[in-house]
Amino acid sequence: MSGFEPNQQPKPESKGSGGPPKPPTGDLLDGSGEPESDDNYISPETKMYSVGSHTMQILQTLTDLHGGGRPRIRESLETDLDQNAVLLSGLTSQLQGENLARVMESLRLIRDYRRRHPRSDASNRQQAEQAQKILDEIR
Repeated sequence: MSGFEPNQQPKPESKGSGGPPKPPTGDLLDGSGEPESDDNYISPETKMYSVGSHTMQILQTLTDLHGGGRPRIRESLETDLDQNAVLLSGLTSQLQGENLARVMESLRLIRDYRRRHPRSDASNRQQAEQAQKILDEIR
């Protein structure tokens, strides 16, 4: 499906909830472009694999649902997909070469999914609009 091969993904930790693992959230930088501290730093590559594999899980689940399933669960997955689009977009300036290509491929997959299944009533409209703007700019 994308450049995130099973043998290259970090193994998700067991959460007990049965759902896919959540990607890292929040801004790890203090605005100066430097990590806040070594203890909290997550490399762009590690973040790429985590968010990338989570994105693929969400896309697969949403595709399997074919618009069905419980609306709250579907909306939660759609919101996570918006968040992942924003997170992946933020990584594009930090990566290059093959890793940048993987991120761009993930963003294209999200864009293609959204073209087939546009959102009409996002619970987080601001995030959905931000994600859509990112996806609209992808070639």
